[in-house]
Amino acid sequence: MQHQTGVELLEKWIIQLLDQGIDVLQHDPHRLDDIATRMVDLGLSGMARKLRSMPEKTEDENDWQVAVLRELGECYLACCIARKNNFQIDSSLQNLIGSPRRKNEIEALNLYLQDDWFYCGTIKSKEEKLTMVRHWFTGVKSGRIALMIEFLFNRYNSQRHFQHGMIYRGRVFYYPGEAEYRVTDIPNESAPAPLEFLPSSERLGHFLTRHARNVADSPFIRHNFSILSDVRVAYIERSFYLIDAGGESVKLQGSDDQLWDLCALLLDPSVLLAVEWDSGNCYPLTCFIKGSVIPISQDHRF
Repeated sequence: MQHQTGVELLEKWIIQLLDQGIDVLQHDPHRLDDIATRMVDLGLSGMARKLRSMPEKTEDENDWQVAVLRELGECYLACCIARKNNFQIDSSLQNLIGSPRRKNEIEALNLYLQDDWFYCGTIKSKEEKLTMVRHWFTGVKSGRIALMIEFLFNRYNSQRHFQHGMIYRGRVFYYPGEAEYRVTDIPNESAPAPLEFLPSSERLGHFLTRHARNVADSPFIRHNFSILSDVRVAYIERSFYLIDAGGESVKLQGSDDQLWDLCALLLDPSVLLAVEWDSGNCYPLTCFIKGSVIPISQDHRF
């Protein structure tokens, strides 16, 4: 009942805001904080976090309206899905609007996957005044993707560091929902990856189709991952694009120096490229070539 009240209140608030125009958010800094506090009171802490992150977006003069409307659209979509499901909150929706299940709760289920986890790269971004650190892995035997996320609160809260060219042996426990990528932790035991090992890869077009299916199954998925084969970089009108032989293309994000280096590496058609997909943006992580691992990006994206 508490969730239902919160969803109905937020739905009404969004409609009223759109009627008034989102420009009011720049002139009334308390409006978002007030509704966020009500969401916490009604058990929708996930929605409260999204709402409290919006003031940072309104301070950005570059298309802040687009960013805010995207966030509001996701909130409204969650409300519609909750209403359609008679306010029964499944695991993927719980991760967005409420409090996600704790690590120890997931591991207590004892549903794990044993494998050697090959490290593919790390990328960081700012989330609600926290630093989100995402570590990507692929299972040597299973081919499954694993995403370990850390949240850093301050400079005393240090992140875990992994080494390129290494595998980490042991069990991982997957969170339900989120396209079944996120895991609670990565094992500590490590060893060099076999020299002949190359991770399984896919074409860019196949990845885009897979991602579309992931979104259909879990509309709120933000991050995805792929190891791509047979791709190259094109520089068009001062932007970098990743292009495959089938004509599929996506815009690349990163510094010019990184992307020019990547352009040179991908002149070799045997090179594989690990990328992170984040809300429609493609970030290169690592290249794999003839038994070598070449990191491309471990950027702070603030």
